[in-house]
Amino acid sequence: MVETREVEAAEGSAMAPRREFEVVVIEADGPIEASDESVAEPDEGASHLRRQLARLERLIHDVESVAVNVRDFNLAGEEYPLAEALIDAGCSITTVRQLATGFAMASAKGPRNFTSAVRHLHAVLRTTSATHWSHVRGEHWFYGRAGVGRTTMVLHLAATLRREGMHPAIICVGPRHEGDLQRIQSAAKALDVSAAAVFEEDDLDQARQHFADRDVVLVDTPCFLTYRPPSVRRASARRHLVVPLAEDPVLLRECLGSQGDWRPDTMAITQIDICPRPGHLLDLVREIGAPLSFLQRFEGGLAQVELADSERLVGGIFRPEPGLAPTTASAAPEAMAAQG
Repeated sequence: MVETREVEAAEGSAMAPRREFEVVVIEADGPIEASDESVAEPDEGASHLRRQLARLERLIHDVESVAVNVRDFNLAGEEYPLAEALIDAGCSITTVRQLATGFAMASAKGPRNFTSAVRHLHAVLRTTSATHWSHVRGEHWFYGRAGVGRTTMVLHLAATLRREGMHPAIICVGPRHEGDLQRIQSAAKALDVSAAAVFEEDDLDQARQHFADRDVVLVDTPCFLTYRPPSVRRASARRHLVVPLAEDPVLLRECLGSQGDWRPDTMAITQIDICPRPGHLLDLVREIGAPLSFLQRFEGGLAQVELADSERLVGGIFRPEPGLAPTTASAAPEAMAAQG
């Protein structure tokens, strides 16, 4: 190694640059003999460089492991047409193996080609039965850890329902401080949507009675890791777990583990436009096992909420650019099938 230098490079759409180390090496003509002279090097810089090189070695090892696992699909006779495409899209090898096993069982007596594999993927990505906003009715609770976009989801979902001619209401459970309450109240006023804040179960019952004539009641809850909201106590209420697309499955498992036996009815996915690994959605589905309800993205600086649709989701996973909603839902899979 003859030279090292630190440089900064742009990181896609990120607001801050990433740091890189360039290392210049030459291949020795013969064995390198140890020198009696000690070479002084800055402790902090050299230590940081060694950590970066170790990280690079781990990354290379991980990439090689993925390549071996993909090869093993064919060596073991588990031919799965979507294996490489899903791994390229960011899906974990564990999830791909599970999909391959499920596909092998589902296609035991039928064709095992790209088209049948995509059809199987549609079945794995379950969504709710709602295909139009008029199908969204009743009471909907939104849970999740801090920073996942629960309040943003609730507010823009209310805006969407209002544009569709429906009459939603918002209940804010246990707002942490005055700023949270003011945000809900200001947005609700701008949207011409009724809103209420509750702290106790008696308050919740009163709010429900007050909003009994509304088409939809959206309930925004605080971080469920630090605050336990009042019990839903209504069998017809839907419980949505709000999860960013890039969420770490291990962190997600720990969050749910802290809630005991509680499990969501559905998942609402946020930040789908800023995650470069759309295939990670399959990891979340494998981890939670709940159908998908709503998707949230930002377009032109504004949050957009849409109903989850398995066809668009599958098309988005195979799309090269970030986001899960291609203009033509099945264009990407069909193009890949044609190439294969």
